[in-house]
Amino acid sequence: KFPSRLKHTASANWLHVALDVRNPPREGLGLYGSGVFVLNPPWTLRDALDEAMPWLVETLAVDQGAGFALESGDAARE
Repeated sequence: KFPSRLKHTASANWLHVALDVRNPPREGLGLYGSGVFVLNPPWTLRDALDEAMPWLVETLAVDQGAGFALESGDAARE
């Protein structure tokens, strides 16, 4: 919920990237991924992550639940 709230309160220039390396555990406990929300990111960061994230998913995947999400609120790109 926190990234959702940030998207609505942040300026128009933000970047959210999340990486999951496996499916969530059935019991709901444990770390299966990570993410970061960047306000006013460097202009090259989005392109660098577009290139790097598929490689990270392939390299770090534990099971078929591995994947990533990359979103931005950059008014200049829209």
